[in-house]
Amino acid sequence: MSVSYDPEAGDAVWLDFTPHAGHETAGRHPAIVLTPRAYQVATGLALVVPVTTKAKGGSFEVPIRGAKRLKGVALANELRTIDFAARQAEKFDDCPIEVLAKIRDIGEALLRSIDK
Repeated sequence: MSVSYDPEAGDAVWLDFTPHAGHETAGRHPAIVLTPRAYQVATGLALVVPVTTKAKGGSFEVPIRGAKRLKGVALANELRTIDFAARQAEKFDDCPIEVLAKIRDIGEALLRSIDK
């Protein structure tokens, strides 16, 4: 994809997650874009969650079923804001709408559960 690529919610993209810290996902991994294209165009940023094929059975893992090329589980608790151009985002598939909805539900529940 060119630098002018503007991800859309539900895009499955390859990203470089390095640099990272601690237990965060690192290296080149697939990710699912959560925010709409208008947000990306306005800010140059996107909210994503990484995808891994190394499922551990965690309660925040969302199995990906029904995609053409995207495989594994989405790590719905690892919400990341990224500069998609700097991290060289490349779209390779579309995330099924049911999977995207489940990831968003978990993310919203996490944010709502934070004590004020």
